[in-house]
Amino acid sequence: MHFITQILAAGLLAWLVLLALIITSRALTGELKTDGLLAMRRGAKVAPERALSMLVFPVVIASYAYLALHADVSEKAALPDVPEQLMMLLTGSNGIYLAGKIARQE
Repeated sequence: MHFITQILAAGLLAWLVLLALIITSRALTGELKTDGLLAMRRGAKVAPERALSMLVFPVVIASYAYLALHADVSEKAALPDVPEQLMMLLTGSNGIYLAGKIARQE
């Protein structure tokens, strides 16, 4: 059983890496339009709250994926609970994002 979980974990990790490579390559070649992604509207400056969200969300997802891949599934075959620190980080960054949207409303 342990061997199967290792194979599945390696497959999931490989799939995530390939997905990240595909997205990155399409963004770099121009197939995926990324101009204005961090701005409130086209031609505006980068909104700091959007940049923060863009940085925090992948970190939280990667941290939880790492935790899930190293979880002990011998007792129960379920995903582990999300750690409180990750929830606070995600909640805080989303709160800052929403506060920025409210503050910049025109």
